[in-house]
Amino acid sequence: MPKLEFTQKELSRYFSGSYKHKSYVETVKMANDMRIHAEGIYPKEMIEERRPSESLAVKNYREKIWKPITKEIFSKVITELNKIRRSSDWAIKYDDGKVPNKIADGESMKDYCESKYPFFGSVTNWVFKVLLSAYCKDANSIIAVMPKIDSLLPLNEYCNPFSHVVLSENVIDFVHNDYLVFKSTDKVIYRNGDIESFGDVYFIITTEKIQKWDQADGTKKFNLSYEFEHNIGILPAFRVEGLYKKAMDDTFIFESRLSSMIPRLDEALREYGDLQAEVVQHIFSQKWEIIGDDCGRCKGKGKVKGVGFNASETVCSECEGSGMKSRGPYSSMQLRAPMAGESNLPIPPAGYIQKDVEIVKIQDERIDKHIFKALSAINMEYLAETPLNESGKAKEVDKDSLNNFVHSIAEDLVSTMDKIYYFICEYRYKEVVQDNLRKEFLPYISVPEKFDLLSSTYLEDQLEKLKKGQGNPFIITQVEKDYVNKKFEGDNLTKRKVLLGIELDPLTGLSDDDKMTRLSNKGITLETYVISCNIQEYIARAVDDKGDSFYAMITKDQKGLLSEYAKEQIDSNSTAAIILDNNPT
Repeated sequence: MPKLEFTQKELSRYFSGSYKHKSYVETVKMANDMRIHAEGIYPKEMIEERRPSESLAVKNYREKIWKPITKEIFSKVITELNKIRRSSDWAIKYDDGKVPNKIADGESMKDYCESKYPFFGSVTNWVFKVLLSAYCKDANSIIAVMPKIDSLLPLNEYCNPFSHVVLSENVIDFVHNDYLVFKSTDKVIYRNGDIESFGDVYFIITTEKIQKWDQADGTKKFNLSYEFEHNIGILPAFRVEGLYKKAMDDTFIFESRLSSMIPRLDEALREYGDLQAEVVQHIFSQKWEIIGDDCGRCKGKGKVKGVGFNASETVCSECEGSGMKSRGPYSSMQLRAPMAGESNLPIPPAGYIQKDVEIVKIQDERIDKHIFKALSAINMEYLAETPLNESGKAKEVDKDSLNNFVHSIAEDLVSTMDKIYYFICEYRYKEVVQDNLRKEFLPYISVPEKFDLLSSTYLEDQLEKLKKGQGNPFIITQVEKDYVNKKFEGDNLTKRKVLLGIELDPLTGLSDDDKMTRLSNKGITLETYVISCNIQEYIARAVDDKGDSFYAMITKDQKGLLSEYAKEQIDSNSTAAIILDNNPT
């Protein structure tokens, strides 16, 4: 491994900006392509590629009226991915029994990572508020885990490590598990005489040390302002990663798992620029009228001579350069009578140009379709409005593909969290706990398998479609459960009752007609039919009779109680029928 003491020549090369690692240009371009949509940056190069011959004035106008319409799409995807932490099987588990007595109260890994993590409270909060966005936008950014530098005083045994995201544009040099040189987003103040200026800050991290270099003057001179020997033995910095793209010798380049959206989102932005121009040209009304009387001040010239001997002509303030007599909204239009040989004036003498708006509709539909296709590339088309030309089609979602896509992202996040937890543990407890015991401090993070992503509206549509098509009752039952979980997400009491009704209903998923047909054909017993028809009423009665203990009963006992209710009702109905038969009047 290289020593931390780089030569002054190497440091000058890093700090002057004259050196960048060999994959710098490519990784920064990939990140910028994502940031156009993630952060709403104006895609100047992309727009000008489509219209290279436009004048500077038109280009400036395009930029002035442009809006980041794809930023909303990217934001929706990030919001959906944030649901990973809400998965029923998402868990971070610690073994509290492994914490030795020498660790002070309130200073365990669990205390620090779950309630005392700087700025965010917990590592999980940082992951879903900071890391997830960086991971989606810039797969080649670096996570650097360093002690929180509050002062230059020596750090105590319980230092406060914090995870920093170093974007690709700030990574000067990086060799996996060797060293990292990056430009910080922080600034320092240096003085040139009485003048204060903001200077740059650079960090150099190796397998043994961390150094902070601050700019000292305007000549790019830098001073070592902080040094910390962590002695972990491996580099506390690593790539975020994503999809492997290629290798350049020993350097690996990754691309975002959302990169498949970019071609369609780019097209949406390009065509949105054209749409704005078409809206201006084809929707807004444009009036025409026959020229009336000349302006009384400039006599129809549109300009008047200024005051003074050598004064130049200026635009007439009366007619604003039109040369025509100004008119208010309530004034009448005065027209000259046609001269001999001139054609008669048109009637009416003013009107509006009729414009073709069909092209605007076509472009609007195309943009919606590009966005729909972009989301389809990551199996999240359910987030988009159905394109107008496909409004009669139901949106289909490949749930397995969607879960596989989200699961791959969850795996990447958990892998990153494992590394962060490892370095936090090393920083905090290396000097007080033996190597073989520190590993037992690390939490177990389960990669979730169940993702509650689809909206209740989507599930409702699917359920209605299945029932109309008389789909498999078992499939209908499962979709019903998914719908209930989503619909009553914040109402556990109602959700518990409805789900229990689905579980205990012997004919769940069947329509009333199907139930009656099966009863008529003696395919089911009368008791089964009665239970299914009164399932919610019976469950409410059972809860009244047994209290909350009914929910804790095993399924066999729950069904036995409902069976008793059904038999009681059948007997009651039979008795009533006998009475009616004996007393027909």
